[in-house]
Amino acid sequence: MNRIEQGLRAGALSVVLWHGAGLAQVIAAQPLIAAGGEQSLAMKADGSVWVWGYSGRGEPSPGAAQVHPVPVNRVRGIVAAAVSSQHHFLGLQRDGHVLAWGWNFFGQLGDGTQRPRDAAVAVKSLRGIVAVSAGSDFSAALGADGGVWVWGGNFIGQLGELGGPAPALRLAPVRLPGLSGVRAIAAGLGDSYALDAAGRVWTWGRSSYPGESATASGAARYAPVLVAGLDGIMAIANGGEHAMALKRDGTVWAWGINPDGRLGDGSHAYRAEPAKVRALNKVVAVSSGRHHNLALRADGSVWAWGGNHEGQLGDASFTDRELPVPVHGIDQVVAIAAGATHSVALRSDGSLWSWGDNRAGQLGDGSTETKNQPVRVTARRGGGFSLGSGSRH
Repeated sequence: MNRIEQGLRAGALSVVLWHGAGLAQVIAAQPLIAAGGEQSLAMKADGSVWVWGYSGRGEPSPGAAQVHPVPVNRVRGIVAAAVSSQHHFLGLQRDGHVLAWGWNFFGQLGDGTQRPRDAAVAVKSLRGIVAVSAGSDFSAALGADGGVWVWGGNFIGQLGELGGPAPALRLAPVRLPGLSGVRAIAAGLGDSYALDAAGRVWTWGRSSYPGESATASGAARYAPVLVAGLDGIMAIANGGEHAMALKRDGTVWAWGINPDGRLGDGSHAYRAEPAKVRALNKVVAVSSGRHHNLALRADGSVWAWGGNHEGQLGDASFTDRELPVPVHGIDQVVAIAAGATHSVALRSDGSLWSWGDNRAGQLGDGSTETKNQPVRVTARRGGGFSLGSGSRH
């Protein structure tokens, strides 16, 4: 697995591709974090997966909120993981196979059924996988050969079926035609993105973005098409109704709907084509939530912008921001994850911090109170929950 593939980091509504030369060794050493609709996830160096918040019908406790991290039973040897906005989880094993658990009403677990699973099951017929991404009602996986596999709901082209929408469901993975040389994937609500080795971005499915001829009438794309105006991209993030791309020069570009300033260009104008996020540079990673975005700069600081009705920007306010603002009181960050309305960060010392919506315990601080600046994720028996520093997969 090359450095780019080793750097893949998956989020609920985004995939982050790390490629900062100054941070390469630090980043490669860190376990994964992810954030979903009402849950958060972390993976330790021993391959165990820990979750907190609402777990739906998946592990660790059906229908219960967990206000501290708890281990997912019978899930081991995981090197990457993802959580969706609709309570299903994916775990990539060291041998390239994929496990899944949680909701499965649309076949998004890929085990050939539509039965929710409290315990992890193997996704059928997948091997040689290097990254996973969980959409709202579908899933995607990236193969070591650069091919993309998809399964689950296909009502609006999420699976990119050439020739039309049938079948509506895929209960097991199928290879997406028309794409090769892919290095990162980002599944969202109704559309997906792929980043290829040439630094170009592809998309399929149906989005809410204005001005796109393929979707202006509500039609779906059933084959991948290039996103115009993007090149030299090293990371992508999918917020559901907006998206971001990180260029190799450390600048960030965004497009989609913009009612709360989530595009970061100082306006509320909707953008069909990517626009540069203002007042932000030297970025090494990005992550998109449902209404907000996070960016990690090379100096370890975290910046946020967009909707802030749950305090998910972490700037000690509940005010929407049209331009990036620094997250309060946190530094030396090496990984970020934006959930629907909350955020999570991993510091270089292995400690985890979170802020935003907490009604399901997704901040992991032992409470269900919303926080508008970072608080430390804590263990059930007291003390901070830590992934450890310098740990490697």
